[in-house]
This record gives sequence, structure tokens and C-alpha cells, in this order.
Amino acid sequence: MATGSDRAMVRVTRDLLGVACDDIGTRSSLNNRNGQSTTSAGWRLARICSLLALALAAMLAPFAYAPPARAADWIELPAATGQPKVYVSVVKASAPGRAPVAIMLHGASGLTRFSLAALEMWSEWLSQRGISSVIVDSYKGRGIRGEDDIQGAKWKTILFGRVTDTERTLAWLATQDWADPARAFIFGQSTGGTVGIAAVLERGMTLPQVLTYPYCAKWLHDYVKPKPGYPPSLWLQGADDTLAITAETKVCADKIAAAGNPSAVKMVIMPGTKHAFDRSPREITYSGSAIETSKAEIAAFLKAHGFMR
Repeated sequence: MATGSDRAMVRVTRDLLGVACDDIGTRSSLNNRNGQSTTSAGWRLARICSLLALALAAMLAPFAYAPPARAADWIELPAATGQPKVYVSVVKASAPGRAPVAIMLHGASGLTRFSLAALEMWSEWLSQRGISSVIVDSYKGRGIRGEDDIQGAKWKTILFGRVTDTERTLAWLATQDWADPARAFIFGQSTGGTVGIAAVLERGMTLPQVLTYPYCAKWLHDYVKPKPGYPPSLWLQGADDTLAITAETKVCADKIAAAGNPSAVKMVIMPGTKHAFDRSPREITYSGSAIETSKAEIAAFLKAHGFMR
């Protein structure tokens, strides 16, 4: 998975290449207007520039923010005083009637094309099993383009803001005739998992949680001060995750257990699995076997807690 610095490098390279191509094109055009001949080599160079620019655009495409292209699918939650706009996309259960609901929380990169595709994949899978999903976009209303915009002190501010977004989503579900908010649970992706953990620690939220590669890094450990009553949670972790490092994530799970919650968190560590294993077959981190293992674990967890038959 590319980092913020990787994306910044691609953007800068793309922009510089664009300037170079524009310069070549301008010189060729001026030569023609002045009656000067343009060599075939010059035209070939301009063509190569154009092709390279298209290739770089394709490289950058996975990190383009996805929701605007699907604007018709997004619902703005009712306004809340002093709070930013929050948008949600709904994937309803295949069967009619009030259904359990997964509140889906994206990672730090936001709803990139591949991130959104992963959440939609899980939403469709849950829909076929009688569970609706609500994908929450916590970035669009705040004008956040991705993780580069939430560095430093902003990170925690946005984290707690996203907890509020989750509470607002849960309140909105109570107004929907297709949803059973009493059977809602958190489905967090990477830093979306951090939001789920913070919702319990800071606001006492009692919703069960399914977290894929939750981020609970060493620098967050001092803030993890759990109390008894932590809700049942399933954490799906890759053994080779270099972002949400397994040993660091386990410290958080152990702290929750030691605080009077010995069986609250089931942490499943999958060998040979990296961060973002469920994004896209086009990504190097993708693992079909990890997805199948996760599906089996999620199904067992949801059945055990009355969300799935």
C-alpha cells in the first residue's frame, strides 16, 4: 500500500512531466505557426510525453477520492450544530424488513477507489447474509483529501470527530425503516478500527466490533485505558503487517483483556498476510486466502452474537 509520501512523489512527478510535455507541445506549435518545420523526433517526443502522462495518471487513479463519482449513492446525514457534514452510502440486506447493520468506517487514506471497493465487497457479502451496511465518509464533509491532510495534532482531532460521526450514524439508523439499530455493529478498516476502539474508551459505546487490520500503534498505547465491559470484538490481523504491526496491536488487545475483559477481543493473526489484504487483486497486499479466513471468522462471530443465522 502506498504511503502519503509515495502519493506526493507521484503527484509531483506527474506535474513536472505535465509541464515538460506542455513545453514540448508549445514549441512544436510555435514552430508550425512561424513556418518552421517540426522534426519527426520532436513529435515522437511529444507523443511519448503524452503516453507517460497517461501512465502516471493510471498510477495515481487508485488514490483518487472515490465518493464524488458516486455522488448519487451518498446521503447527507441530518445537520448537527457545530459538526461537519457526514455522508453515508447504504447497501441494504437482500431480504426485506428491519435488518442488523454494519457501520463501516474507512481507514486513514479515506475512501480511495480500492478502499471503497473493499468495503463494498464486505457490504455485498453481508447483504447476502441478511445484514445491511452503512459506509460512512468522514472526510468529504471536512474537506480532507487523504491521510496527508491529517498529520500531527490533526490526527487525534479527526479521530474523535469520527467517533461523533459514528454516533450520528447510529442515531440516524433509528429513523430508517430498514434498519434495526439495536443490532448494529462496527466494521472498522485500519484506522476505522482505531475509531471503533476510541468509541468504546472515550464514549462508552457498547456496539460489537469487527476490525480488519486495526491500527493501534505504540504511540497510542498510553491512551488505551480500558474499563470492564468492553464489547465483544473480532480483530483480523496480518502477521506481516508493517503498518498496523501485530505486536503493537496485540499490546492493545492485552490491555483490554487485563482490564477485566479476558475474552472480549478475539485476535486472529493470519500468517503471510499484510495490511489492506482485502483491497484489490491489483494490490500487492491482496490475499484471497486471508479474505476467506476472515469471512469464516466474521460469520462465526456474527452468529455467536445474534447478527447472523
